[in-house]
Amino acid sequence: MNKTLTAAPKAVAGGAQRVVKLTGGNRKSRRKKVAVSGTQAAKAAAVGGAGLAAAVVLGARRRRKALVGRTVGAFSRGTSPEELNDPTLARKVESEIFREDDAPKGSVNVNSENGVIYLRGEVDSQERIDSLGAAARKVAGVKEVKNLLHLPGTEAQTKN
Repeated sequence: MNKTLTAAPKAVAGGAQRVVKLTGGNRKSRRKKVAVSGTQAAKAAAVGGAGLAAAVVLGARRRRKALVGRTVGAFSRGTSPEELNDPTLARKVESEIFREDDAPKGSVNVNSENGVIYLRGEVDSQERIDSLGAAARKVAGVKEVKNLLHLPGTEAQTKN
């Protein structure tokens, strides 16, 4: 069982017993009004409250430590751009190079193998071939780009 849940009621009960002892009564005679100085009651409440505060702080520390552990674990499980799997990396490259409205989405194929991006297909100009290759190189996690795009009327290149 959680120590915070067991320690907090004990601390409160201990503080209440101290107040009863200071008032000179027992549990049955708590209803009697006995003169107790404010400092005595404050001390008893502080001692009981200190136990409660310590229990709450320990519980908060455990919860924070668990939360930090889960957060660090989530970020350390292959989420860095260098460790993306190939399909995810290919989709990232596609979203980057096809961002423009006039991008040749239907005529360009993007594949990834071990972090190497392969661009295949036919585009209308050499400038477009160069710009698509440059945009693919800028994506985090891309190790290399093999630009196999070609112009209309020219033969398609093959993977070497």
